[in-house]
Amino acid sequence: MDNRTHSEAMFPARLSAWRPAREFLERFCAKASLARPPTLRLNLILEELFTNTVNHGHRGDCDSLVWISLVANESDVAVTYLDQGPPFNPLAMAKKQLDVPLDERHIGGLGVHLTTELTTASDYAYLFGRNRLRLVLPTRPPVEQA
Repeated sequence: MDNRTHSEAMFPARLSAWRPAREFLERFCAKASLARPPTLRLNLILEELFTNTVNHGHRGDCDSLVWISLVANESDVAVTYLDQGPPFNPLAMAKKQLDVPLDERHIGGLGVHLTTELTTASDYAYLFGRNRLRLVLPTRPPVEQA
């Protein structure tokens, strides 16, 4: 028996579309019976990706689409996030930001790093005119080993 919950949706790359995207996320988390902490982490991750797509990828609201696919099982949530912005690997950028001394860093730019720190797996590809970011978010605290 498959104990997975799957939902997907698409939204215009507009800041005003974050609200329906967040409602989609909240419905998914309720359907998957996710606890509050992983729900909040998932919200943080998707809000960071969505606002970066609009503000940095498209330089403002536009009608290009953002696709979000979520799959939950007993231990984690797999996120696939696609947008039609110019090619941009946020995973490489997150690493690059950390290599710069603190006093030389620009303000901001650490949101994607925070996003990847909340996940256990991530990969990026630019395919068929779309940025594709896949992340895996644990839904249970790690088991401590004695």
